Amino acid sequence: MSNDAKLGLVVGMGLVLTIGLVFHRRDPSGLPMNGRDTTATPFMPGAPPTPTSTPTPDYGPFTPAAEPPPLPN
Repeated sequence: MSNDAKLGLVVGMGLVLTIGLVFHRRDPSGLPMNGRDTTATPFMPGAPPTPTSTPTPDYGPFTPAAEPPPLPN
């Protein structure tokens, strides 16, 4: 690797890191911008609870495909 390529790599990475640090916005309070907790929790009285995972369907035993007909000679 030539010296020019090494210099370009170092300068490019430094430029990317500098731009990332300058434009990175950190939320100081840890809350969303509107100041409220925005976690969605639906409430439907009388509705049964939804399952946490869907059961996998049972397709039964594996049945191989039919063998193709022989090729003509």
